Amino acid sequence: METVYCLDNGESVFLKNLYTGSICEIEQSAFIKFRNENMRELIEVIDKDVPFIHSNNISDEEELSFYIVTTMDCNLTCSYCFENGKNRNVSLSEKHINKVLDYINDKLSRRKYNKLDIYFTGGEPLYNYKFIEKTCLEIKRKITIPVTYTIITNGTVLNRRIIDFLVKNNFKIQISFDGNEYFHNLERKNRLGKGTYRRIIDNISAIFSVNEEVALQIRINISSKIIRAYQNYI
Repeated sequence: METVYCLDNGESVFLKNLYTGSICEIEQSAFIKFRNENMRELIEVIDKDVPFIHSNNISDEEELSFYIVTTMDCNLTCSYCFENGKNRNVSLSEKHINKVLDYINDKLSRRKYNKLDIYFTGGEPLYNYKFIEKTCLEIKRKITIPVTYTIITNGTVLNRRIIDFLVKNNFKIQISFDGNEYFHNLERKNRLGKGTYRRIIDNISAIFSVNEEVALQIRINISSKIIRAYQNYI
């Protein structure tokens, strides 16, 4: 592993290989132990599994979840992004689909699951839309238990073809904003340096024009900058 990004939420630590896209979640206590004793051993464990795939077993509900990083590429230049300018050419291709499916089937064979949850993320996952499309097709052919799909996207590259595909396959769509229009456009600019708020709003409207019942989750990121700005009005 050449570069490790660490995110600590107080209970678990998420480690991401910025070169391959591998993601691993470990308990905070275990991370502290590895960090103090042998960080290299922890890194080797993370890199041992298939790159770009992270599985999470939910034993009490008999569900199996996978996070698939389709690409590290992105069309935005967010001011806070730790990956700006790094590893943008790292993506999964069609030749990886069978490897992904083999990995999933291996996990499914180890115990009985009632449901499979697939999360597509990135980078901007829709920058590798063809991989998503063909992976879903292969999953439909090779996986016999119910499957749910979620895509975590910045919402800027949606078009009618992609929306129709997401709706047809009952995707849950997660889109995030950085506060209101003013703050969002300060933080989330495209490669031309222009804000993206209006485009995302238009794309959300396009989604609902296709299906008003689509499962759309909007996340609002609140930064310290936004908090300070609103405190001035209190």
